[in-house]
Order: sequence, then structure tokens, then C-alpha cells
Amino acid sequence: LWSLPALLVQDQQLGTAFGIMQALQNLGTALITMGAGTIVDKYGYFWLEIFFIAWLKVALISAISIWIIDYSTSNFLNLSAKKRDAYEKIENYEDIENSVNNNAGPAHPCSYGEI
Repeated sequence: LWSLPALLVQDQQLGTAFGIMQALQNLGTALITMGAGTIVDKYGYFWLEIFFIAWLKVALISAISIWIIDYSTSNFLNLSAKKRDAYEKIENYEDIENSVNNNAGPAHPCSYGEI
């Protein structure tokens, strides 16, 4: 998952994206560790294994969901580096063509500052 922000987030916001990911990972590590200790103290190691297996299922379902969503939309995450560069050049070309020809405004919605 650590490579996804480099593909999905603009360069200006990449540091923030990695910072948020790191913060969430640290929060999860702290909470899961405390939860694991509580489970061992109250129920034993068998239920701790069940707890970890449940989290593995959550991770697997999340990974499969990301793959299905990407596959059903643009398939951008599964492209090779060469194909991804070609895809981005096509998008940039369409943006340039629209701005030169004044076709329906920008390819992306405007921000509040442009209203």
C-alpha cells in the first residue's frame, strides 16, 4: 500500500499523504497492541489468534476491493510504468486540447477560488 500515494496523489500533496498514512499506521499499531494484550489477559492465546485472523480477513477484503474497483474503472494501478506514462500523456494532451479549443472548460471541476 505504501506505493499507492505516489500513483494517486499529486506531487505537491505527496508528503502529506505519506504523513497521514504513517500516523494511521502508528495509531493502528498502538490500538491493536493494547487490544491484543487485553484479549490475552481475559481470554487467552486462542482468541488472540482468532483476533489476528479476523484482521487478516479485513486486509484481504480491502486489497481485493481496491483491485476490483481499479479493474472496473481505469485499471491505472495495474499498468506498467511505460503504459502509465503513455496514459498520463494522453490525459495531458486532452487537457491541452480542451484549453486551446475552449471545449467545455477544464477537464476537472473548478475549485472554490475560481468561482
